[in-house]
Amino acid sequence: MVKKMRSAVFDLAAIGLASLYLAGPAMADGEFAQVDVSSETVGIVLSVGRGNWTTDLSYFEYNEGWAKALSLRHTLPIAGPLTLKLGPTVSVRYENATGRISEDVGVRFSAERYQPTDFGSLYVLGELGSVDNASFALAQVGFKSGFAIEMSAGGSDSYSEKTIGFSQRINGGPYSVRAGYRFETKAAFLGFSFNTF
Repeated sequence: MVKKMRSAVFDLAAIGLASLYLAGPAMADGEFAQVDVSSETVGIVLSVGRGNWTTDLSYFEYNEGWAKALSLRHTLPIAGPLTLKLGPTVSVRYENATGRISEDVGVRFSAERYQPTDFGSLYVLGELGSVDNASFALAQVGFKSGFAIEMSAGGSDSYSEKTIGFSQRINGGPYSVRAGYRFETKAAFLGFSFNTF
């Protein structure tokens, strides 16, 4: 019962924070949402930026169970080529085999850079999290046509994955269709994204 209540509080907090940021002023930095579906997994990511604050929500469902996380990061006042962000994160996981729900609280750190180029853009992202010793790295090359190629690698105490993805913006707007392949689970995926950053 206590675990169900904690999970409900987590959901309400996540919805409340997302609503707060989505309803923010017109000077908003932007929003990012992504959904990927394969025969093995479903992944949903939402990131909302307002000023120096970024809220991230994620949900992943796989054969062994599901995991969801909420983090709130603040941009660090450090000048340099990378934007550094740090803040608390909360994670909830469910294991199908045991019916066990586990909750963890930790810290999430990220470093990223977006660079416009003559042909389009370059974007790199690196993240470290204290929950399950999580790490993630992504590099994306975007072209003026709206086509993009990305490579990513992530891992923790409980998973590891390497992915290649391809996306195409629709009519030059914020929506893109996605497709790619996960090498460790050996599964192709399809998806879409929305990006106003």
